[in-house]
Amino acid sequence: MSVAHLDGGDGVETVATGNTAVRSQLPAELHFVGTMTVPADDALQPARVSGSHLAAADDAAIVDGSANMMNLLLSAHAAGQQPFERGRGLLDGPHWCGSYACADGHFISIQALEPQFNAMLFVKLGLGDDPDFKRPYDPRCWVELRQRLTTLFAGQPRQYWMNLLEGSDACFAPVLTPGEAMTHPHIAARSIYGKPNAVLQAAPAPRFSVTPSAHPNEVPTRGEHGAEILRGAGLSDVEIDELLTPN
Repeated sequence: MSVAHLDGGDGVETVATGNTAVRSQLPAELHFVGTMTVPADDALQPARVSGSHLAAADDAAIVDGSANMMNLLLSAHAAGQQPFERGRGLLDGPHWCGSYACADGHFISIQALEPQFNAMLFVKLGLGDDPDFKRPYDPRCWVELRQRLTTLFAGQPRQYWMNLLEGSDACFAPVLTPGEAMTHPHIAARSIYGKPNAVLQAAPAPRFSVTPSAHPNEVPTRGEHGAEILRGAGLSDVEIDELLTPN
């Protein structure tokens, strides 16, 4: 959503809207200064109008967003599926959920929650007919079966498992470093990572079709814009020289 400010006599009023139609009716002196993400219902609430001023307040905090991201897990907890104790819930306890070491020291990850994906995973691993692996949601099996998978995955290098499982519905992914991820076909197709000035960094997200984001600039050297910044602060060239010239 868009965040804007308007000089309104007694100070700066702030207004936020995610509705293009509403934005087009705002006064020309209302300058959009940035973007933030909020629930759509909140973003579309009309601003409260007081006289000639737009008055609206948006109260947001990082901790609010973090807490809201927990709501899925809290709903699973309320349903008795996700205890607060680590390693005992449906999303962190089963053998089909987690990371495993491979023979070459690299790692892979699996998260085959849904029955059809779970079945696919173990068919691909050659365990589809094993009766123990036909009870994926039985907590009594999890510890033993995790050990069996630990031994299985440790018997081959990561690339072996990538060749076997990628492109299927087995809910599998290799654990990659950012440098490795840059060359992964899926990541590379979206140009998610780049190396401007030989510095690995992610491209801006999300992406907008009408107003695409600029790619990251090269990383400036220390002091590269020092004189420019000082000049913008009102210092004369003589004062800048005095500040920047080593003693």
